[in-house]
Amino acid sequence: METFEQQGHDSVAVANRFIAIARGNGVPICSLTKLIKLVYIAHGYYLALRDRNLIRDEVQAWQYGPVIPRVHQAFKRFPALPEPLEEKPTNSEELDADSLGIIESVYNNYGRFNYHKLLQITHKQDTPWYIVHQREGNKGGVIETGLIQEYYYNLLENSGSD
Repeated sequence: METFEQQGHDSVAVANRFIAIARGNGVPICSLTKLIKLVYIAHGYYLALRDRNLIRDEVQAWQYGPVIPRVHQAFKRFPALPEPLEEKPTNSEELDADSLGIIESVYNNYGRFNYHKLLQITHKQDTPWYIVHQREGNKGGVIETGLIQEYYYNLLENSGSD
């Protein structure tokens, strides 16, 4: 049986889904920062709604916000690109319908924002990134799953918006 920390999907598979949704909507994602923030936000809402990890990869507090190192490594080039990000090969993992539903909902609510706006959202005081960054500085400390879950649970409880 998987432990809580082992649950979830490959974060690159989730990132690929965001890229596919954006491309299907005619507004491709041209920013690694935006892609990472969308995966992070979806992970947060999934934790709050399902009490399970959406992704099994850790999230770290880097200088410019929460980062999923696996997604960063897979798609790294520049923070903002003139051309759309392309999907990357994964272990061909299938995402279940519940995960896809939350990913699409997050895209519908946050996908219209540019990466600057997503940085503002994820850098607010008392966000998981802010708490860990204040505690650890630019060392790239791990943002604990429980901290992410509690924050997004509270967002849902207090009106469901930022």
